[in-house]
Amino acid sequence: MPRFGPIEMPENRAGTVRFACWLLLLASCSGGGTNAPGGGDPPPGGGAGGGGPILNLSPEFVLIDHPDQIPGSDFGISTCILDFDGDGHADLAVGAEGEEQGSGAVYVFWGPHLRQDQFLRIPAPNSQPAGLFGHELCRGGNLDGVSGDELLVGAPEERAAEMNAAGAAYVISMTAAPVRIVSGTPESDAYFGTSLAVGDFEGSAVPQIAVGARGATSASGMRGGRVEFFHFGPLGLLVAGRILTNPEPTADAGNGNFGRLLAVERDGQGDPRHLIVPALANPSGGHSDAGLVYVYTLPLTGLPAFVLPSPVLHWEEGAGTRLGMSLDTASGLLLAGAPRHDLAAGGAQPLDNAGCALLYEGPAFDATSPRVLRRSDHPAEIEFPLDLNGYQVALADVLGADGVSDLVIFGLNIHSEHGMSILVYDGQAPGSPPVFIEPLPDSSGHFAEGVCHGQLAPGGPEELVVGDARYGPGEDRRGRVVIFTF
Repeated sequence: MPRFGPIEMPENRAGTVRFACWLLLLASCSGGGTNAPGGGDPPPGGGAGGGGPILNLSPEFVLIDHPDQIPGSDFGISTCILDFDGDGHADLAVGAEGEEQGSGAVYVFWGPHLRQDQFLRIPAPNSQPAGLFGHELCRGGNLDGVSGDELLVGAPEERAAEMNAAGAAYVISMTAAPVRIVSGTPESDAYFGTSLAVGDFEGSAVPQIAVGARGATSASGMRGGRVEFFHFGPLGLLVAGRILTNPEPTADAGNGNFGRLLAVERDGQGDPRHLIVPALANPSGGHSDAGLVYVYTLPLTGLPAFVLPSPVLHWEEGAGTRLGMSLDTASGLLLAGAPRHDLAAGGAQPLDNAGCALLYEGPAFDATSPRVLRRSDHPAEIEFPLDLNGYQVALADVLGADGVSDLVIFGLNIHSEHGMSILVYDGQAPGSPPVFIEPLPDSSGHFAEGVCHGQLAPGGPEELVVGDARYGPGEDRRGRVVIFTF
């Protein structure tokens, strides 16, 4: 059973938190057989008879459904692990941006047991229809000096200064009223609150809140996106700080989506070292919307220290790779998804939107050329058009609890019978074939929206939390969350 301890289900909630365990399938690279539980321990190395690697894995999982099964809630659009009530146990926050006509809400399920009947529902403080409160979640850490983590929540389509979709973000605490953050220069369709991050970005020993506004103006007439910074000053008053704008907005890109995502890379001691900001539609390599990933060394100076492009595999005319559509970091590692990358193999015609992920390594992510991770890395898999591999990525210690981040790549393939996929590469040997995990058979076509990872229960590897916001009969978007335990 999963490691969350006993679950006590009230009668009227029976079935809403569900446990299951798939068979563990072990196969050698040569396809030489399968081992299942009950058949004896596999030989050293995990293979079937030949000592080969595990190639297919069905981990235990926990399902958390929307507590009230409301269609259109988008429950799972975002997820976040934090200690919200300060009791020393990890809690799970889940965004439901579609509730209340899109006003949105956030649910916090209390650790360590994550009981379905014990949660806190946080409605949108501003109660605006279509504000999308809960679109983004971020652990704020202890910003107010009181026990417990603050929760940062994005509402990127809230009205601000009478402007539609100007956007807002909130600091939510167990001990104080919500604090609303809006842009210093609000504008319509800026989507301020699309992304959130927290860290000492200025080297001042004061944590700052970074808020991305993917549609904001970067230069005259160009909506390339920007990132704005805030911190709490004396008497708890919010103070606006630095602004980063898209370094290379162009008329061709139109909206570079700079600030759609934010990631903070930390060193081995946990101190923030780089702020990573992708711009999905910025030009690169002669292609108008290939995407670039900008890396800012901390403390911030205003300009990116370097820019990470994608290696040129193949780009169809008019189709961008969307490099940086998903991101995750660990010390000395940056994993970036490029789900719209067209991939060629063996001189064959490039496959439209097969997608991949790119692993950049080293203190400046330039130790070697980026490693290209693709579905055909698994010896029993090949690419298909519209695999959209790299739609989401994670660097999570899920395979061995060895303190090394494993590489997790999600692929959708929503337009064929090829099937959705989760590939997990052992962080100790990322060049080895990945483990293949098949998502739950009743998953929606976009089964991986809100993805996070961490230890929800003490001991063992990290849990992988996957929000399936479009889940439901006919994909009615009531949503659910799947927690994989390895």
